[in-house]
Amino acid sequence: MPDRNQERTALAQFIESVRLLRSANLAILKDNSEDFPDFVLVNPVDDAEIWVEVVQAVESVDLLAAERRAQRLYDVAASEYRVRGEEVVLTVSPQGIESVTPSPGYGVTGVLVPGPARKILPSEWITKALEQKGRQDRYGPAERARTTLLIDCSREVLIDRDDAAEVHRDLMGNTLGFLEVWAASTCWIPPGALLLAP
Repeated sequence: MPDRNQERTALAQFIESVRLLRSANLAILKDNSEDFPDFVLVNPVDDAEIWVEVVQAVESVDLLAAERRAQRLYDVAASEYRVRGEEVVLTVSPQGIESVTPSPGYGVTGVLVPGPARKILPSEWITKALEQKGRQDRYGPAERARTTLLIDCSREVLIDRDDAAEVHRDLMGNTLGFLEVWAASTCWIPPGALLLAP
């Protein structure tokens, strides 16, 4: 179940950022805790409505757990090869050893391929955030086309402003059907929200 207070905090970051970046003083028209979209804002200048749906960022805890599991697999495999005195290059994933290649030199070197990796494609990052929100039927093409997606990164210590800027570059304007995609965090220096796409 989404944390409504957390969503309201992210929305406040978004509203303040829009005020700073676009000189628009948005006001909350509707606060829909049980419906789509989460919030309907209004621009008092032209009475234009802005739909905003708030989702939580990809959980870095899950990604780090997968990364640690891959590291443990690598450490165990590498120590076994060292005990036998073999010199190899290992490619390891969470499923186990993917490849073993003889290599000259001393010891064992390895390429760690965690899965899922901490760095994922922005579209996958956004899709996972949407999945965590639940109720996938709420995001049809017509709804997306008039909705601003706001990704709250406040709880994710691994996602800083530079990471969000990198997502912006990697998206190359692709909004996944949403009107706009923003990221917000209470941990970032003002402005606390960043336009990711378009």
